[in-house]
Amino acid sequence: MDTTKATPQVGDVLVSSYGYDATFKKFYKVTKRTAQTVTLQQLNKQLETNGGPSAFATATDVEVGTPFVRKVKQTSYGWVVKVSDYEFATFVWDGTAEYETAPGWY
Repeated sequence: MDTTKATPQVGDVLVSSYGYDATFKKFYKVTKRTAQTVTLQQLNKQLETNGGPSAFATATDVEVGTPFVRKVKQTSYGWVVKVSDYEFATFVWDGTAEYETAPGWY
C-alpha cells in the first residue's frame, strides 16, 4: 500500500519525525476521523539501542497524554498532519523499527 498517498484512517499509527542533529520519532494512533481532521492519541515508544549513539524505535500500545485533533492537509506529495510547530506526521507506520539518533538527549 502506498501510504504516502493514502488518507489516515481510524486505527492507523502515524509516525512523526523531528530534529536535525538528533532525530526523534513519535507514534500517534488515529482514534477518530472526519473529512478534514484526525484525532490522535500519542503512543509510548520502545527503544532498542545498539550500544552507539542511535536506536530503533517501535510503538507500544501504551497511551501517553490526552487525545487531540489536527487537520489533515493534502499536498501534491500526499497528506501531512502538523502535530506541533516542529513535528509533522507524513506516513502510516508499517510496524518496522524507525531509526532514531541520540535517544535520551531530551
